[in-house]
Amino acid sequence: VHIGALNLSIPGAGAAVGHEVARGVGEHLANAQIPPGVAARHLGALSLQATARPGAGTAELSESIARAVIRAITNINDNDGGRGRG
Repeated sequence: VHIGALNLSIPGAGAAVGHEVARGVGEHLANAQIPPGVAARHLGALSLQATARPGAGTAELSESIARAVIRAITNINDNDGGRGRG
């Protein structure tokens, strides 16, 4: 998984928190077990929403976002029959 840019909106959090969460997302994705059969592709942009409990720390936010990314790319793969677009 390669992410060229990650734009986050975390209500009530400043840039430092956003950078820490983004680093955590990258670490989670780097260590993730991407489901077999997920086709390699260039998506251009992926818009998703992830939720975490109020007061969640950066580690929990990072994990929630990484799970949402994996769910999204898995769903895209399932919806196009694994053909890929890139």
